[in-house]
Amino acid sequence: MPGATIYEIDDMPVLEMEVSDERFAEWMRANLATAARHFDVTVDGDPVFGWRLRSIGARVSGAEAWRWLRVVSDYPQWASGDGWTGNADANALTGIAKPHLLDACEWDDNGRRQRAQRQRA
Repeated sequence: MPGATIYEIDDMPVLEMEVSDERFAEWMRANLATAARHFDVTVDGDPVFGWRLRSIGARVSGAEAWRWLRVVSDYPQWASGDGWTGNADANALTGIAKPHLLDACEWDDNGRRQRAQRQRA
């Protein structure tokens, strides 16, 4: 959000986000928009950032009922394994409430690997 102060909260003291983090957050918003175009949906909820800005998600709408769109970003050497495919792998679990991954796409941008996931809540 333009003009907003963004804070990172973890085990360390609360610090105002660095300017470089603000640029990264804006880049992640652009990746969310790219994913929305790919899946032909409209972002209609406020974007929410995940841990250390590594992911961004928002409610989206399209031809189907509203869904959740999530984009995760990492360097190519880390873009694999449970942390990368965990949401898709979780589809095999039954009997617990969780988002269901409908489909995903991946692309490279600015030296990082992006993975967009369209989910049903």
